[in-house]
Amino acid sequence: RRFELPLPRPAEGPEWSPSRRASLVIEAPRTLYVPRLLHRGGLAAYEPETAALLLGVAEHLRPTAMFDVGANVGPHALVIPAVLDVPVVAFEPAAEVAAVLRQLVAINAVRCTVEETAVGERDGTATLFISPTDTSTSLRAGFREPTAETTVPVISLDSYVATSGLRPGLLKIDTETTEAAVLRGASELLRTRPWIVCEILPGWGDDPIDEILRPLGYRAFQIVDDVPFPERETIGEHAELEARNWLFAPEAPDRALWDAVARWRRAIDRCDPPRNL
Repeated sequence: RRFELPLPRPAEGPEWSPSRRASLVIEAPRTLYVPRLLHRGGLAAYEPETAALLLGVAEHLRPTAMFDVGANVGPHALVIPAVLDVPVVAFEPAAEVAAVLRQLVAINAVRCTVEETAVGERDGTATLFISPTDTSTSLRAGFREPTAETTVPVISLDSYVATSGLRPGLLKIDTETTEAAVLRGASELLRTRPWIVCEILPGWGDDPIDEILRPLGYRAFQIVDDVPFPERETIGEHAELEARNWLFAPEAPDRALWDAVARWRRAIDRCDPPRNL
């Protein structure tokens, strides 16, 4: 499939450079789930509340970089640099999916670096269990019934930061139940207190994530449709599939940040429908 994906353009808020992209070109195999959703309903069809949050935080912080750990074909890793010109490093271990993302980066000429590697607690290698649905491929045995297995390199975020010299102010993690291992491999990075958007699936790893981030002063907000998002004292009792993404903020979000998130959500909902190319 090949189509044009319109990007959000808020009707209010700060003035933006005229060079900001109005759309992305998406070209991907029909077998991939995320492109199919985007083709059917645009950005509003895939985690619009999370996309609005990432755009709002990136606008508010203007980080020197964002890391997208478990990027898939880049629904967030492509939009952030296209709209805000914030560079992104996208980590995606599944070879087929990473190849599509690299192609999309080249087609759209956005500032996104694709690293075809898994991210974990330490450097090495691991078995990647390929799921029938490309959004559920994981390093965790038994998470889904795999259609194939392959050995992939694994790098810790601390190791990557030390080697690359990049230090993200915004970190998105979606690794299908191994998010706690990603955070354990980022102890040095966490001392710099990046803002974190993290998937937590019910029954998979909520307590370890609490144990890692709470002592560092992070506050947990469940990402839902309504802004501002509710702050939660505990994760486990609130973890649910329909609201599985969380914001871990190193400080209390202020009114300006929540207003930015709300503006971006309205803009996403107003996007024109995708157009076949």
